[in-house]
Amino acid sequence: DNFKIVNDTYGHDAGDELLVSIADRLVKFTRPGDIVGRLGGDEFVVLSEYVDSDETVIKIAQRINEVMRKPFNSSNRIVYISASIGMAIGHGSTHSAEDLLRNSDAAMYMAKEHGRDGWYLFSSQIYENLVQKISITNGLKTAIELNEFHLVYQPVVATNSKIIKGAESLLRWNRAEGPVSPAYFIPLAELSGDIVSIGRWVFREACKTIARIQGEFQSNTPYTSINVSTRQLNEDGIVAEFKAILKETGAKPENIVIEITETSLMTDVHKNILVLNELADLGMRIAVDDFGTGYSSLLQLLKMPLSIIKIDREFIDGLDKKPQSRAITSAVTKMASVMDKKTIAEGVENEAQLFELQAQGCDMIQGFYFYRPMAVDEYIELLQNQKVSDTNDKPKVYTVIYVSRASESLTHNNIQEILEVARKRNAELCITGFLIFNNGYFMQFLEGRKEFIDTLLEKIVNDRRHDNVRIILSTFNKKRLFTDWTMGYWNMRDAGSEIDFSTWQKQTFNLLEISNDAKLCYAFFEAISSKKLS
Repeated sequence: DNFKIVNDTYGHDAGDELLVSIADRLVKFTRPGDIVGRLGGDEFVVLSEYVDSDETVIKIAQRINEVMRKPFNSSNRIVYISASIGMAIGHGSTHSAEDLLRNSDAAMYMAKEHGRDGWYLFSSQIYENLVQKISITNGLKTAIELNEFHLVYQPVVATNSKIIKGAESLLRWNRAEGPVSPAYFIPLAELSGDIVSIGRWVFREACKTIARIQGEFQSNTPYTSINVSTRQLNEDGIVAEFKAILKETGAKPENIVIEITETSLMTDVHKNILVLNELADLGMRIAVDDFGTGYSSLLQLLKMPLSIIKIDREFIDGLDKKPQSRAITSAVTKMASVMDKKTIAEGVENEAQLFELQAQGCDMIQGFYFYRPMAVDEYIELLQNQKVSDTNDKPKVYTVIYVSRASESLTHNNIQEILEVARKRNAELCITGFLIFNNGYFMQFLEGRKEFIDTLLEKIVNDRRHDNVRIILSTFNKKRLFTDWTMGYWNMRDAGSEIDFSTWQKQTFNLLEISNDAKLCYAFFEAISSKKLS
Protein backbone atom coordinates (compact mmCIF):
# COMPACT_ATOMS: atom_id res chain seq x y z
CA ASP A 1 0.00 0.00 0.00
CA ASN A 2 1.28 3.48 -0.94
CA PHE A 3 4.64 2.13 -2.09
CA LYS A 4 4.93 5.11 -4.47
CA ILE A 5 5.32 7.42 -1.47
CA VAL A 6 8.50 5.59 -0.42
CA ASN A 7 9.91 5.86 -3.95
CA ASP A 8 9.01 9.53 -4.26
CA THR A 9 10.30 10.43 -0.80
CA TYR A 10 13.50 8.40 -0.44
CA GLY A 11 14.35 7.50 -4.06
CA HIS A 12 14.21 4.35 -6.18
CA ASP A 13 17.24 2.74 -4.54
CA ALA A 14 15.48 2.82 -1.17
CA GLY A 15 12.34 1.51 -2.86
CA ASP A 16 14.23 -1.40 -4.42
CA GLU A 17 15.82 -2.22 -1.09
CA LEU A 18 12.37 -2.25 0.52
CA LEU A 19 11.03 -4.61 -2.17
CA VAL A 20 13.87 -7.06 -1.45
CA SER A 21 13.04 -6.94 2.28
CA ILE A 22 9.35 -7.54 1.51
CA ALA A 23 10.24 -10.54 -0.67
CA ASP A 24 12.44 -12.01 2.08
CA ARG A 25 9.68 -11.62 4.62
CA LEU A 26 7.08 -13.22 2.31
CA VAL A 27 9.32 -16.25 1.70
CA LYS A 28 9.95 -16.61 5.42
CA PHE A 29 6.33 -16.39 6.59
CA THR A 30 4.47 -18.37 3.92
CA ARG A 31 4.18 -22.16 4.20
CA PRO A 32 6.99 -24.52 3.19
CA GLY A 33 6.36 -25.43 -0.45
CA ASP A 34 4.46 -22.23 -1.28
CA ILE A 35 5.87 -20.31 -4.25
CA VAL A 36 6.48 -16.55 -3.89
CA GLY A 37 7.03 -14.40 -6.97
CA ARG A 38 7.14 -10.74 -7.91
CA LEU A 39 4.83 -9.89 -10.81
CA GLY A 40 6.22 -6.38 -11.28
CA GLY A 41 6.25 -3.00 -9.59
CA ASP A 42 5.09 -3.51 -6.01
CA GLU A 43 2.90 -6.57 -6.74
CA PHE A 44 3.76 -10.02 -5.40
CA VAL A 45 1.96 -13.33 -5.83
CA VAL A 46 1.91 -16.40 -3.58
CA LEU A 47 0.96 -19.78 -5.06
CA SER A 48 -0.29 -22.16 -2.37
CA GLU A 49 -1.05 -25.80 -3.17
CA TYR A 50 -2.99 -28.34 -1.11
CA VAL A 51 -5.46 -25.78 0.21
CA ASP A 52 -8.24 -27.81 1.80
CA SER A 53 -10.56 -24.92 2.80
CA ASP A 54 -11.10 -21.16 2.63
CA GLU A 55 -9.87 -20.93 6.24
CA THR A 56 -6.43 -22.19 5.22
CA VAL A 57 -5.77 -19.44 2.70
CA ILE A 58 -7.37 -16.81 4.96
CA LYS A 59 -4.91 -17.71 7.74
CA ILE A 60 -2.02 -17.29 5.28
CA ALA A 61 -3.33 -13.85 4.28
CA GLN A 62 -3.81 -12.76 7.88
CA ARG A 63 -0.26 -13.84 8.72
CA ILE A 64 1.09 -11.82 5.76
CA ASN A 65 -0.92 -8.76 6.81
CA GLU A 66 0.45 -9.05 10.34
CA VAL A 67 4.13 -9.38 9.37
CA MET A 68 3.88 -6.56 6.80
CA ARG A 69 2.79 -4.13 9.51
CA LYS A 70 6.07 -4.58 11.36
CA PRO A 71 8.70 -1.90 10.59
CA PHE A 72 11.20 -2.31 7.74
CA ASN A 73 14.73 -0.93 7.70
CA SER A 74 15.35 0.69 4.33
CA SER A 75 18.56 2.69 3.73
CA ASN A 76 18.96 3.10 7.50
CA ARG A 77 15.43 4.46 7.82
CA ILE A 78 12.53 2.87 9.64
CA VAL A 79 9.65 2.49 7.16
CA TYR A 80 6.11 1.34 7.96
CA ILE A 81 3.93 -0.11 5.22
CA SER A 82 0.97 -2.47 4.87
CA ALA A 83 -0.36 -4.84 2.22
CA SER A 84 -3.70 -5.32 0.46
CA ILE A 85 -4.29 -8.97 -0.38
CA GLY A 86 -6.66 -10.57 -2.85
CA MET A 87 -7.17 -14.33 -2.89
CA ALA A 88 -8.66 -16.76 -5.41
CA ILE A 89 -9.10 -20.52 -5.00
CA GLY A 90 -9.35 -22.88 -7.95
CA HIS A 91 -8.38 -26.23 -9.43
CA GLY A 92 -6.47 -26.92 -12.63
CA SER A 93 -9.49 -28.66 -14.10
CA THR A 94 -11.75 -25.63 -13.54
CA HIS A 95 -9.47 -22.58 -13.68
CA SER A 96 -6.49 -21.50 -15.73
CA ALA A 97 -3.52 -19.70 -14.21
CA GLU A 98 -4.79 -16.52 -15.88
CA ASP A 99 -8.20 -16.99 -14.24
CA LEU A 100 -6.68 -17.23 -10.78
CA LEU A 101 -4.38 -14.25 -11.28
CA ARG A 102 -7.21 -12.11 -12.67
CA ASN A 103 -9.59 -13.10 -9.88
CA SER A 104 -7.08 -12.55 -7.09
CA ASP A 105 -6.18 -9.18 -8.63
CA ALA A 106 -9.86 -8.15 -8.59
CA ALA A 107 -10.12 -9.22 -4.94
CA MET A 108 -6.98 -7.24 -4.11
CA TYR A 109 -8.52 -4.05 -5.49
CA MET A 110 -11.57 -4.67 -3.32
CA ALA A 111 -9.21 -4.79 -0.32
CA LYS A 112 -7.69 -1.47 -1.39
CA GLU A 113 -11.10 0.14 -1.86
CA HIS A 114 -12.14 -0.93 1.63
CA GLY A 115 -9.33 0.84 3.43
CA ARG A 116 -6.21 -1.23 2.54
CA ASP A 117 -4.18 -3.32 5.00
CA GLY A 118 -6.55 -6.27 4.70
CA TRP A 119 -7.65 -9.18 2.53
CA TYR A 120 -10.54 -10.18 0.29
CA LEU A 121 -11.43 -13.63 -0.99
CA PHE A 122 -12.65 -13.64 -4.58
CA SER A 123 -16.34 -14.42 -5.05
CA SER A 124 -18.92 -14.28 -7.81
CA GLN A 125 -20.12 -11.01 -6.26
CA ILE A 126 -16.68 -9.46 -6.69
CA TYR A 127 -16.66 -10.64 -10.29
CA GLU A 128 -20.09 -9.11 -10.90
CA ASN A 129 -18.95 -5.86 -9.29
CA LEU A 130 -15.87 -5.84 -11.49
CA VAL A 131 -17.93 -6.45 -14.63
CA GLN A 132 -20.33 -3.70 -13.58
CA LYS A 133 -17.47 -1.29 -12.88
CA ILE A 134 -16.00 -1.92 -16.33
CA SER A 135 -19.42 -1.45 -17.90
CA ILE A 136 -20.01 1.82 -16.04
CA THR A 137 -16.52 3.13 -16.85
CA ASN A 138 -17.00 2.35 -20.54
CA GLY A 139 -20.52 3.80 -20.52
CA LEU A 140 -19.29 7.13 -19.12
CA LYS A 141 -17.30 7.72 -22.30
CA THR A 142 -20.43 7.81 -24.47
CA ALA A 143 -23.07 9.05 -22.01
CA ILE A 144 -22.93 12.68 -23.21
CA GLU A 145 -23.06 11.65 -26.87
CA LEU A 146 -26.05 9.38 -26.21
CA ASN A 147 -27.83 12.16 -24.25
CA GLU A 148 -28.10 9.99 -21.13
CA PHE A 149 -27.27 12.74 -18.60
CA HIS A 150 -29.69 15.29 -17.20
CA LEU A 151 -29.73 17.76 -14.30
CA VAL A 152 -32.19 18.02 -11.44
CA TYR A 153 -32.42 20.86 -8.94
CA GLN A 154 -32.85 20.68 -5.16
CA PRO A 155 -34.07 23.97 -3.65
CA VAL A 156 -32.25 25.60 -0.74
CA VAL A 157 -34.46 27.64 1.61
CA ALA A 158 -33.86 30.28 4.27
CA THR A 159 -34.01 28.55 7.63
CA ASN A 160 -36.56 30.85 9.25
CA SER A 161 -38.55 32.32 6.36
CA LYS A 162 -38.64 29.22 4.10
CA ILE A 163 -38.04 31.49 1.08
CA ILE A 164 -36.20 29.65 -1.71
CA LYS A 165 -32.77 31.25 -1.96
CA GLY A 166 -31.42 28.98 -4.68
CA ALA A 167 -30.91 25.39 -5.72
CA GLU A 168 -28.13 22.86 -6.16
CA SER A 169 -27.86 21.33 -9.63
CA LEU A 170 -27.39 17.57 -9.38
CA LEU A 171 -26.28 15.19 -12.12
CA ARG A 172 -28.37 12.13 -12.99
CA TRP A 173 -27.55 9.32 -15.42
CA ASN A 174 -30.19 7.12 -17.05
CA ARG A 175 -28.68 4.34 -19.15
CA ALA A 176 -30.61 1.97 -21.37
CA GLU A 177 -29.98 -0.63 -18.63
CA GLY A 178 -31.44 1.68 -15.97
CA PRO A 179 -30.40 4.62 -13.73
CA VAL A 180 -26.96 4.69 -12.11
CA SER A 181 -26.40 6.31 -8.71
CA PRO A 182 -24.10 9.38 -8.70
CA ALA A 183 -22.47 7.95 -5.57
CA TYR A 184 -21.31 5.07 -7.78
CA PHE A 185 -20.46 6.62 -11.15
CA ILE A 186 -18.90 9.96 -10.09
CA PRO A 187 -15.91 8.35 -8.25
CA LEU A 188 -15.36 6.14 -11.33
CA ALA A 189 -15.50 9.21 -13.56
CA GLU A 190 -12.89 10.85 -11.30
CA LEU A 191 -10.60 7.82 -11.64
CA SER A 192 -10.97 7.55 -15.40
CA GLY A 193 -10.62 11.29 -16.03
CA ASP A 194 -14.03 11.46 -17.74
CA ILE A 195 -15.19 13.80 -14.99
CA VAL A 196 -13.51 16.70 -16.84
CA SER A 197 -15.71 16.45 -19.93
CA ILE A 198 -18.75 15.57 -17.80
CA GLY A 199 -18.12 18.57 -15.55
CA ARG A 200 -17.91 20.82 -18.61
CA TRP A 201 -21.28 19.49 -19.79
CA VAL A 202 -22.80 20.04 -16.31
CA PHE A 203 -21.56 23.64 -16.16
CA ARG A 204 -22.97 24.45 -19.60
CA GLU A 205 -26.38 22.86 -18.89
CA ALA A 206 -26.67 24.57 -15.51
CA CYS A 207 -25.80 27.91 -17.12
CA LYS A 208 -28.60 27.39 -19.66
CA THR A 209 -31.01 26.92 -16.73
CA ILE A 210 -29.62 30.02 -14.98
CA ALA A 211 -30.15 32.12 -18.12
CA ARG A 212 -33.72 30.85 -18.30
CA ILE A 213 -34.40 31.73 -14.64
CA GLN A 214 -32.84 35.17 -15.16
CA GLY A 215 -35.37 35.79 -17.91
CA GLU A 216 -38.21 34.91 -15.51
CA PHE A 217 -37.09 36.77 -12.38
CA GLN A 218 -34.74 39.52 -13.57
CA SER A 219 -32.98 41.09 -10.54
CA ASN A 220 -34.51 38.62 -8.02
CA THR A 221 -32.90 35.56 -9.60
CA PRO A 222 -32.21 32.78 -7.03
CA TYR A 223 -28.69 31.38 -7.22
CA THR A 224 -27.81 28.01 -8.74
CA SER A 225 -24.90 26.01 -7.35
CA ILE A 226 -22.75 23.86 -9.63
CA ASN A 227 -20.46 21.13 -8.31
CA VAL A 228 -16.87 21.19 -9.57
CA SER A 229 -14.69 18.11 -9.08
CA THR A 230 -11.10 17.85 -7.92
CA ARG A 231 -9.87 16.85 -11.36
CA GLN A 232 -11.81 19.67 -13.00
CA LEU A 233 -10.52 22.28 -10.58
CA ASN A 234 -6.91 21.31 -11.36
CA GLU A 235 -7.39 21.46 -15.14
CA ASP A 236 -5.41 24.23 -16.84
CA GLY A 237 -7.71 26.71 -18.56
CA ILE A 238 -10.81 26.00 -16.45
CA VAL A 239 -11.42 29.72 -15.80
CA ALA A 240 -11.19 30.62 -19.50
CA GLU A 241 -13.50 27.70 -20.29
CA PHE A 242 -16.11 28.89 -17.76
CA LYS A 243 -15.90 32.46 -19.11
CA ALA A 244 -16.58 31.20 -22.63
CA ILE A 245 -19.62 29.19 -21.45
CA LEU A 246 -20.98 32.22 -19.57
CA LYS A 247 -20.72 34.29 -22.74
CA GLU A 248 -22.27 31.51 -24.83
CA THR A 249 -25.30 30.97 -22.54
CA GLY A 250 -25.83 34.47 -21.14
CA ALA A 251 -25.73 33.25 -17.54
CA LYS A 252 -24.60 35.94 -15.09
CA PRO A 253 -21.77 34.91 -12.76
CA GLU A 254 -23.41 36.58 -9.74
CA ASN A 255 -26.18 33.98 -9.96
CA ILE A 256 -23.71 31.08 -9.73
CA VAL A 257 -22.26 29.33 -6.67
CA ILE A 258 -19.35 26.95 -7.33
CA GLU A 259 -19.41 24.02 -4.88
CA ILE A 260 -16.12 22.32 -4.00
CA THR A 261 -15.80 19.49 -1.49
CA GLU A 262 -13.58 20.14 1.51
CA THR A 263 -11.27 17.24 0.63
CA SER A 264 -10.75 18.43 -2.96
CA LEU A 265 -9.76 21.89 -1.71
CA MET A 266 -6.73 20.36 -0.01
CA THR A 267 -5.28 18.44 -2.98
CA ASP A 268 -3.29 21.39 -4.33
CA VAL A 269 -3.92 24.29 -1.99
CA HIS A 270 -1.81 26.89 -3.81
CA LYS A 271 -3.38 26.21 -7.20
CA ASN A 272 -6.86 25.96 -5.66
CA ILE A 273 -6.54 29.43 -4.15
CA LEU A 274 -5.44 30.95 -7.47
CA VAL A 275 -8.27 29.30 -9.45
CA LEU A 276 -10.96 30.08 -6.86
CA ASN A 277 -9.86 33.71 -6.66
CA GLU A 278 -10.15 33.99 -10.45
CA LEU A 279 -13.65 32.50 -10.36
CA ALA A 280 -14.61 34.86 -7.52
CA ASP A 281 -13.21 37.79 -9.53
CA LEU A 282 -15.66 36.86 -12.31
CA GLY A 283 -18.46 37.41 -9.79
CA MET A 284 -19.21 33.81 -8.77
CA ARG A 285 -19.53 32.80 -5.13
CA ILE A 286 -17.66 29.78 -3.73
CA ALA A 287 -19.12 27.19 -1.34
CA VAL A 288 -17.24 24.44 0.48
CA ASP A 289 -19.32 21.26 0.54
CA ASP A 290 -19.30 18.37 3.06
CA PHE A 291 -17.65 20.63 5.64
CA GLY A 292 -16.41 18.76 8.70
CA THR A 293 -15.60 15.49 6.92
CA GLY A 294 -12.10 16.40 5.71
CA TYR A 295 -8.87 17.45 7.36
CA SER A 296 -8.54 20.95 6.00
CA SER A 297 -6.56 23.65 7.68
CA LEU A 298 -8.69 26.52 8.96
CA LEU A 299 -5.87 28.86 7.95
CA GLN A 300 -6.07 27.61 4.35
CA LEU A 301 -9.86 28.02 4.34
CA LEU A 302 -9.45 31.61 5.51
CA LYS A 303 -7.20 32.29 2.52
CA MET A 304 -9.84 31.09 0.07
CA PRO A 305 -12.65 33.34 -1.22
CA LEU A 306 -15.40 31.25 0.37
CA SER A 307 -18.89 32.71 0.76
CA ILE A 308 -20.81 29.64 1.92
CA ILE A 309 -20.04 26.70 4.22
CA LYS A 310 -22.23 23.61 3.80
CA ILE A 311 -22.48 21.44 6.91
CA ASP A 312 -22.29 17.77 5.97
CA ARG A 313 -25.47 15.67 6.26
CA GLU A 314 -23.67 13.23 8.58
CA PHE A 315 -23.83 15.83 11.37
CA ILE A 316 -27.38 16.92 10.52
CA ASP A 317 -28.55 13.29 10.68
CA GLY A 318 -27.37 13.10 14.29
CA LEU A 319 -28.50 16.60 15.27
CA ASP A 320 -31.55 15.42 17.22
CA LYS A 321 -29.74 12.41 18.71
CA LYS A 322 -26.01 13.00 19.26
CA PRO A 323 -24.46 15.71 21.47
CA GLN A 324 -21.33 15.66 19.28
CA SER A 325 -23.35 16.52 16.17
CA ARG A 326 -25.04 19.42 17.96
CA ALA A 327 -21.69 20.71 19.18
CA ILE A 328 -20.13 20.53 15.71
CA THR A 329 -23.02 22.22 13.89
CA SER A 330 -23.12 24.94 16.53
CA ALA A 331 -19.35 25.50 16.30
CA VAL A 332 -19.41 25.64 12.48
CA THR A 333 -22.36 28.06 12.50
CA LYS A 334 -20.66 30.37 15.00
CA MET A 335 -17.34 30.18 13.15
CA ALA A 336 -19.03 31.01 9.84
CA SER A 337 -20.79 33.99 11.43
CA VAL A 338 -17.49 35.34 12.76
CA MET A 339 -15.92 34.84 9.31
CA ASP A 340 -18.93 36.56 7.67
CA LYS A 341 -19.88 33.39 5.75
CA LYS A 342 -23.33 31.91 5.21
CA THR A 343 -24.14 28.36 6.32
CA ILE A 344 -26.26 25.69 4.62
CA ALA A 345 -27.23 22.50 6.43
CA GLU A 346 -27.52 19.50 4.12
CA GLY A 347 -29.84 16.53 4.53
CA VAL A 348 -32.53 18.09 6.74
CA GLU A 349 -35.30 15.52 6.97
CA ASN A 350 -37.47 16.27 10.00
CA GLU A 351 -38.93 19.06 12.09
CA ALA A 352 -36.65 18.42 15.07
CA GLN A 353 -33.54 18.98 12.91
CA LEU A 354 -35.10 22.14 11.44
CA PHE A 355 -35.89 23.58 14.89
CA GLU A 356 -32.37 22.94 16.14
CA LEU A 357 -30.81 24.59 13.08
CA GLN A 358 -33.10 27.59 13.60
CA ALA A 359 -32.06 27.66 17.24
CA GLN A 360 -28.38 27.59 16.32
CA GLY A 361 -28.67 30.36 13.74
CA CYS A 362 -27.96 28.38 10.57
CA ASP A 363 -28.77 30.53 7.52
CA MET A 364 -30.16 28.04 4.99
CA ILE A 365 -31.24 24.42 4.76
CA GLN A 366 -31.42 21.80 2.05
CA GLY A 367 -33.14 18.43 2.35
CA PHE A 368 -36.17 16.21 1.88
CA TYR A 369 -38.06 17.92 4.71
CA PHE A 370 -38.89 20.68 2.23
CA TYR A 371 -37.97 19.59 -1.28
CA ARG A 372 -36.53 16.63 -3.14
CA PRO A 373 -34.47 17.16 -6.31
CA MET A 374 -36.79 18.01 -9.21
CA ALA A 375 -36.77 18.61 -12.96
CA VAL A 376 -36.00 22.14 -14.15
CA ASP A 377 -39.59 22.86 -15.30
CA GLU A 378 -40.95 21.81 -11.91
CA TYR A 379 -38.37 23.96 -10.13
CA ILE A 380 -39.19 27.07 -12.18
CA GLU A 381 -42.93 26.53 -11.61
CA LEU A 382 -42.22 26.27 -7.86
CA LEU A 383 -40.38 29.61 -7.95
CA GLN A 384 -43.23 31.23 -9.87
CA ASN A 385 -45.83 30.05 -7.32
CA GLN A 386 -43.81 30.96 -4.23
CA LYS A 387 -45.67 33.43 -2.03
CA VAL A 388 -43.13 35.47 -0.15
CA SER A 389 -45.88 37.17 1.89
CA ASP A 390 -46.81 33.82 3.47
CA THR A 391 -43.36 33.26 4.95
CA ASN A 392 -42.72 33.43 8.66
CA ASP A 393 -39.46 34.88 9.97
CA LYS A 394 -40.35 35.00 13.67
CA PRO A 395 -37.88 33.77 16.30
CA LYS A 396 -38.59 30.17 17.31
CA VAL A 397 -36.63 29.51 20.54
CA TYR A 398 -38.79 30.07 23.62
CA THR A 399 -36.71 31.55 26.44
CA VAL A 400 -37.72 31.73 30.11
CA ILE A 401 -35.91 32.96 33.23
CA TYR A 402 -37.49 32.37 36.63
CA VAL A 403 -36.48 32.78 40.27
CA SER A 404 -37.65 30.65 43.20
CA ARG A 405 -36.86 30.08 46.84
CA ALA A 406 -35.37 26.70 47.67
CA SER A 407 -37.04 24.54 50.24
CA GLU A 408 -35.28 24.74 53.61
CA SER A 409 -34.83 20.99 53.68
CA LEU A 410 -32.93 21.00 50.33
CA THR A 411 -29.36 19.70 50.71
CA HIS A 412 -26.41 19.65 48.33
CA ASN A 413 -27.18 16.00 47.53
CA ASN A 414 -30.79 16.93 46.78
CA ILE A 415 -29.62 19.55 44.28
CA GLN A 416 -27.38 17.00 42.56
CA GLU A 417 -30.35 14.65 42.29
CA ILE A 418 -32.43 17.45 40.75
CA LEU A 419 -29.66 18.13 38.22
CA GLU A 420 -29.35 14.45 37.29
CA VAL A 421 -33.08 14.19 36.56
CA ALA A 422 -33.15 17.56 34.77
CA ARG A 423 -30.25 16.68 32.49
CA LYS A 424 -31.88 13.43 31.42
CA ARG A 425 -35.26 15.12 30.86
CA ASN A 426 -33.76 18.04 28.95
CA ALA A 427 -31.91 15.69 26.59
CA GLU A 428 -35.24 14.05 25.75
CA LEU A 429 -37.09 17.35 25.26
CA CYS A 430 -34.32 19.29 23.41
CA ILE A 431 -34.19 21.82 26.28
CA THR A 432 -31.05 23.75 27.12
CA GLY A 433 -30.50 25.87 30.18
CA PHE A 434 -28.59 26.78 33.29
CA LEU A 435 -29.31 26.81 37.04
CA ILE A 436 -27.78 29.29 39.53
CA PHE A 437 -28.05 28.71 43.29
CA ASN A 438 -27.19 31.30 45.92
CA ASN A 439 -28.23 31.88 49.54
CA GLY A 440 -31.32 29.73 49.34
CA TYR A 441 -32.60 30.96 45.96
CA PHE A 442 -32.65 29.41 42.48
CA MET A 443 -32.49 31.33 39.23
CA GLN A 444 -32.93 29.22 36.13
CA PHE A 445 -32.63 29.88 32.41
CA LEU A 446 -34.59 27.57 30.06
CA GLU A 447 -34.82 27.54 26.26
CA GLY A 448 -36.41 25.22 23.70
CA ARG A 449 -39.82 24.61 22.16
CA LYS A 450 -42.59 26.55 23.88
CA GLU A 451 -44.82 23.53 24.48
CA PHE A 452 -41.96 21.66 26.23
CA ILE A 453 -40.92 24.68 28.32
CA ASP A 454 -44.51 25.35 29.39
CA THR A 455 -44.95 21.73 30.51
CA LEU A 456 -41.67 21.84 32.42
CA LEU A 457 -42.57 25.14 34.14
CA GLU A 458 -45.85 23.66 35.30
CA LYS A 459 -43.95 20.81 36.96
CA ILE A 460 -41.51 23.24 38.57
CA VAL A 461 -44.33 25.38 39.98
CA ASN A 462 -45.90 22.26 41.53
CA ASP A 463 -42.55 20.97 42.85
CA ARG A 464 -42.43 21.37 46.65
CA ARG A 465 -38.67 21.86 46.51
CA HIS A 466 -39.42 25.31 44.96
CA ASP A 467 -41.40 28.05 46.66
CA ASN A 468 -42.73 31.29 45.14
CA VAL A 469 -41.72 30.61 41.54
CA ARG A 470 -41.74 33.96 39.69
CA ILE A 471 -41.17 34.46 35.96
CA ILE A 472 -38.56 37.15 35.30
CA LEU A 473 -38.59 36.91 31.50
CA SER A 474 -40.48 34.93 28.86
CA THR A 475 -39.87 35.66 25.20
CA PHE A 476 -38.81 34.21 21.86
CA ASN A 477 -35.21 34.28 20.71
CA LYS A 478 -33.66 33.64 17.30
CA LYS A 479 -30.82 31.50 18.68
CA ARG A 480 -29.98 29.35 21.68
CA LEU A 481 -27.49 30.63 24.23
CA PHE A 482 -26.55 27.07 25.22
CA THR A 483 -25.97 24.27 22.69
CA ASP A 484 -25.94 21.20 24.96
CA TRP A 485 -29.33 19.65 25.73
CA THR A 486 -28.58 19.51 29.43
CA MET A 487 -28.57 21.71 32.52
CA GLY A 488 -25.50 23.63 33.63
CA TYR A 489 -25.11 24.51 37.30
CA TRP A 490 -23.33 27.21 39.26
CA ASN A 491 -23.33 27.54 43.03
CA MET A 492 -22.48 31.22 43.61
CA ARG A 493 -21.29 30.36 47.10
CA ASP A 494 -18.08 29.08 45.48
CA ALA A 495 -17.40 32.32 43.56
CA GLY A 496 -14.15 33.97 44.66
CA SER A 497 -13.86 31.51 47.54
CA GLU A 498 -10.26 32.50 48.29
CA ILE A 499 -10.84 36.27 48.24
CA ASP A 500 -11.60 38.33 51.35
CA PHE A 501 -14.57 40.50 50.34
CA SER A 502 -15.20 41.94 53.83
CA THR A 503 -13.55 45.33 53.18
CA TRP A 504 -15.22 45.70 49.79
CA GLN A 505 -18.75 44.38 50.33
CA LYS A 506 -21.15 47.32 50.84
CA GLN A 507 -24.38 45.41 50.37
CA THR A 508 -25.32 41.81 49.65
CA PHE A 509 -27.98 41.08 47.02
CA ASN A 510 -29.72 37.77 46.75
CA LEU A 511 -31.11 36.33 43.50
CA LEU A 512 -34.63 37.48 44.39
CA GLU A 513 -33.49 41.11 44.49
CA ILE A 514 -31.42 40.76 41.31
CA SER A 515 -34.47 39.30 39.57
CA ASN A 516 -36.05 42.76 39.44
CA ASP A 517 -33.69 43.58 36.58
CA ALA A 518 -34.56 41.15 33.75
CA LYS A 519 -31.83 42.54 31.49
CA LEU A 520 -29.17 41.97 34.16
CA CYS A 521 -30.41 38.40 34.70
CA TYR A 522 -30.26 37.68 30.97
CA ALA A 523 -26.74 39.18 30.86
CA PHE A 524 -25.68 36.74 33.62
CA PHE A 525 -26.71 33.75 31.53
CA GLU A 526 -25.32 35.25 28.33
CA ALA A 527 -21.93 35.57 30.02
CA ILE A 528 -22.19 32.07 31.49
CA SER A 529 -23.00 30.57 28.08
CA SER A 530 -19.72 31.87 26.68
CA LYS A 531 -17.77 30.56 29.67
CA LYS A 532 -19.42 27.11 29.65
CA LEU A 533 -19.64 26.83 33.43
CA SER A 534 -21.04 23.51 34.64
